[in-house]
Amino acid sequence: MAPLQGEMTLSFLERIADRYGLSVRSLLSSVTEVAGRQGVAGALQGDSEVFLNAAARDRVAALSRVPQVDLGRALPAWMREEPLGPSKERPTARLHNGVETVAAWGPACPGCVAARTGRVAPARVYLAAHQRVCLRHRYWLMSVPGSGGRVVELAGCPEVVQAQEDHRKLLRRSPVAGSAFEVAEAVTAWWWAQQWPEEHLWPMRLDAAMPAGEDPQRWRILGRDLVTYPEAVALATLLASPAWRLRVAAGGGGHLPYRLADVPCVPCELGHRLWRPWLTERLAACTHGPLFAWAYQCIRTKGGGVDDEQRLWQVPLAFRPRPLADALAGYQHRQTAGTEGLPAQKRLRGHSVHAESAFATGLAHARTYAAQHGHLATQRDTRVGSFALGKWVHNQQTHALALPEEKAAALKDVDPWWNIPWSVKWQRSYYRARDHARRHGPLTAADGFPATHVLTGEWLYLQCTDYDSLHPEQRRLLAVIGITAQAAASARPRRTSRTAGIDTALVRARAFVAEHGCLALATKNISYQGFPLGQWLNAQRSLGRRQDEAGPHLQVLDEIDVWWNPPWPLAWQRTWHRIRAHVRDRRQAAAGGHWPDGSDGWATWLSVQCIGYKQLRPPQQHLLAEIGITAETAAVRPHEVIAQLCGTAPGLAHARTYAAQHGHLAIPRSAYCEGFPLGRWLSEQRRKAREHHRGTGGTWPVSTLLAALDPWWSPTWSLEWQRNWSRVRKRSESAYAVDDGGSTSIADLEEELAGWLRRQCAGYGTLHPEQHHLLARIGITAETARAAQPPAPSTEPDLLDTALAHARTYAARYGHIAAPTSTILNGFRLGKWLAWQRRRAHQGRLSSARAKALAMIDPWWNPAWPLQWQQAYHRLCTAAAGADGVTPTNHPRGLYRWIRVQQESWEHLHPGQQDLLTALGITPHTPVGERPAPATRSYPVSPGLDHARAYAVQHGHLTPDKHTRQDGFPLGTWLSRQRRNARAGTLSATTAAALASLDPWWNPPWPYTWHRTYQQYRTAINGSTPLPDALHRWIAQQRARWHTLHPHQQHLLTHSADSTDHSTRFWDSVASPTRPAARSQHAVATQPAEAEPAERAAGCGNPARRRRPVMPAATARPPHGCGCSRARSRCETAGGCDGCLLPNCGHRSRRGIRRCGNRYCGSSPLFRRARQ
Repeated sequence: MAPLQGEMTLSFLERIADRYGLSVRSLLSSVTEVAGRQGVAGALQGDSEVFLNAAARDRVAALSRVPQVDLGRALPAWMREEPLGPSKERPTARLHNGVETVAAWGPACPGCVAARTGRVAPARVYLAAHQRVCLRHRYWLMSVPGSGGRVVELAGCPEVVQAQEDHRKLLRRSPVAGSAFEVAEAVTAWWWAQQWPEEHLWPMRLDAAMPAGEDPQRWRILGRDLVTYPEAVALATLLASPAWRLRVAAGGGGHLPYRLADVPCVPCELGHRLWRPWLTERLAACTHGPLFAWAYQCIRTKGGGVDDEQRLWQVPLAFRPRPLADALAGYQHRQTAGTEGLPAQKRLRGHSVHAESAFATGLAHARTYAAQHGHLATQRDTRVGSFALGKWVHNQQTHALALPEEKAAALKDVDPWWNIPWSVKWQRSYYRARDHARRHGPLTAADGFPATHVLTGEWLYLQCTDYDSLHPEQRRLLAVIGITAQAAASARPRRTSRTAGIDTALVRARAFVAEHGCLALATKNISYQGFPLGQWLNAQRSLGRRQDEAGPHLQVLDEIDVWWNPPWPLAWQRTWHRIRAHVRDRRQAAAGGHWPDGSDGWATWLSVQCIGYKQLRPPQQHLLAEIGITAETAAVRPHEVIAQLCGTAPGLAHARTYAAQHGHLAIPRSAYCEGFPLGRWLSEQRRKAREHHRGTGGTWPVSTLLAALDPWWSPTWSLEWQRNWSRVRKRSESAYAVDDGGSTSIADLEEELAGWLRRQCAGYGTLHPEQHHLLARIGITAETARAAQPPAPSTEPDLLDTALAHARTYAARYGHIAAPTSTILNGFRLGKWLAWQRRRAHQGRLSSARAKALAMIDPWWNPAWPLQWQQAYHRLCTAAAGADGVTPTNHPRGLYRWIRVQQESWEHLHPGQQDLLTALGITPHTPVGERPAPATRSYPVSPGLDHARAYAVQHGHLTPDKHTRQDGFPLGTWLSRQRRNARAGTLSATTAAALASLDPWWNPPWPYTWHRTYQQYRTAINGSTPLPDALHRWIAQQRARWHTLHPHQQHLLTHSADSTDHSTRFWDSVASPTRPAARSQHAVATQPAEAEPAERAAGCGNPARRRRPVMPAATARPPHGCGCSRARSRCETAGGCDGCLLPNCGHRSRRGIRRCGNRYCGSSPLFRRARQ
């Protein structure tokens, strides 16, 4: 039997089966049967398609007696997919249905099938959009989901047949005809869903094509493509035209559309082409939909070039025609429910659920913002509470063309201008102008927008100047606030009176000069009496430099202050004015002892002026003459002028004071004198002096003044050397005065100065000649230096003696020298020094003499055991001081616990530790009491307990989702935090007991997700409701993994199964002969729920190791009781790894990743392999 061209593979097999009198299912079973087993997968429906592997295709070719080459040429799906089977040699067939896996299809024309095969038999073929009409027999070949399709006569619809011919011509002429028809089909399907009352042609065509006895509502769903086909072809012809696309791109006027009315050629041309004049008005108001999205992209891509073709013809998912299968499912739901409402909503899963929830949250915040501000023109960083509303609105605007219609309508209800094709900044400025117009009345553009804010007025004038280039919708918005084309033409800029502004500035300048003396003090950031005087003066100076002739207001400034704009730097003018003002105040005895800020740099400034006097401008020289600096004084006596003008300034005055007290100026750089940074000031003068000497060879003027105080104020050697020499000289002079001419020897000086003098004598030959001269003044000559004693050896013995002395003091006070590292005694870091000695002793680098000296102070200064043990021992000795033994009631409870630990681990102690404890009367058998527990502070009960109690009463457990809220309280998050605290051992016993009383399994030792699923299963079986498919799969997984479950998990599952009748038989299969130990083992191994805390305490890290955790008998026991395959030293008592099914496993890897070797642990590779 030969196949039809383009026939579906399953249709071909159905005709073969019909020829042999079989069903297609029987035929498929026979084709794929091997050794009594069939290889058919999938459900067989009326619109299904079958895919065969190579072995099955060979059998079908042999059965039909048609070569595979001919079959592959006639059947499009013959080699489309290779279904997987147990082996490639075994025939396999897989059935598929639905638009996701089966291409567009339809019934074959009965007349054409009869002419081709000689028999009248139903057949299904793959049909493209232009193949749904049989021109010979005038049939519409309609695909109906779940059936073999339907053939509709087109006797009453000749325009559909004509549209088929036009469609074929379009495909031959245009390369984008296929893409254009997809867009056109989406547009007509969107129009079909609107159900406009003006539409009359489509209802008439629908009635003319409806078969007899068909339900009108169902036929409206099935006949959508048939009825809209002529308009879709006409619209596709228009969209595919390159000339039309260029016309649309130019029709936007260089702007992206806000509504289709902004592109007038689109609604007008469509109304004319489709013979629907009313459609023009309908389309002009559209701001959303597939046609608007296409026009938007056409203007954006300038007609859809080669690079932008994909963007132009892409139909957003929200605008694609609704599949007939979904529409029919909604129709059947309405028929079943007996209502006429909307069809049942499609169930959302995964990302769709989160997307819908996120949109609902953002829409709620958008409504809140719009209610407060009246719009959604937000900035990107706008937040409403903790929600980033600005970013959310921006994301919605970015994907506005692809938003579903209901979401776009919801945002449009909040703000009609939420998605504008111009900048959001323009919209915010418009809203400010609109608010001003509402408060103060209409705007008057001809008067320059008076009473508006400066920025608002300038923005409005800018819109008037660019009125012709604005978007049409922007012009409509401006017309609302009174800015029309006529008003924009007569608009005047919003400017304040320039003359009034200059007069105000001059008044402020005159007042500033009256208060401060000159305008040079008004720096750029100065604001005087609320007016930015400094900024205005800078602008006038720039203006004066650009103009050849000064304006009237600049002449007024010259009258106010002749040097307001000098040709030299303003800093020079400011310093000169301050010095002159201070000199004038001093002459008038008004300055007192106060010097203004910055006066410490006046001496340097005056020195620079004296040195560069000849390079100054004549007006500058004239100004310097006012403060006493002339050409003669600058050249001959600059230091006298400086001393006269600022001799008592902070720098020189403090230098004079320091020199009088100490006899020198060799002060460190960081030193202060009466709060003045004299060291830094002198360092600056030394640097200036060196630079001036290198540049000119002359003397820095301030140097003369400082040399009068100390001739060696700037030596060529180090200042430390000069300070030591000054101290020795001062000591020599005082000794000479006391001894009446006697001299001072090196031995009579302090240790530090004596060492310094010995070093100078030893290195006398390397010193500067001037240093020799200074040493001679204190009696150190070449002969004296040679006769002096050599320098003292290293001071290490002195440091050792100091350290040992502090150690003896510490031992006398505390009875030992097991001091912590942070110990500091009388400024000496004794703890660090002792730690260093112990480290050197462990390395074998400590001298025997030093070790003997430390042992004489404390024989156990460096014990062979940890120092922390020794410190605890000494605390016990201090507590027991004055008693014959350890008293049972006077010590802290921590010491008693420490004593019991030593008694329990007596065999592991060092002999020296045992001797020390025995000396205190502590032996392994000494009875030691314990101090009563102190009264604990009562804390308020956590508010989460009341909500947990209410949740447990309502649901019967404490296994909620993390996001669960109970009466507004975040109960899920609170319980998660309590579980973390319980695993870390930081949860209070009161809270743990309260939660355990509500639900003994509130913190299970197995994965939390398992327990949540178990609670869902238990709720379902207790409520006698049918189990969902997900729970059925979960039950099957538990049955398959029964012997990998924790014993308590087995107990919970068995108990829940036994408590209900409809699950008992299911769980009985667990104890099948292949698994005989499941229930019997559970009966022996399972402990009651109350014993869970005790079992947790018996983990692998417990020193007592009272018992091992219970393990299934059918499983080989791991090396350790906890089930951990690592070494014992890697297991800890506190906590446990996530997902561990045994209590208190406590294993943690070295890198912090919880990966346990326990095969019952959810993070174990063994457990994962078992689950697989």
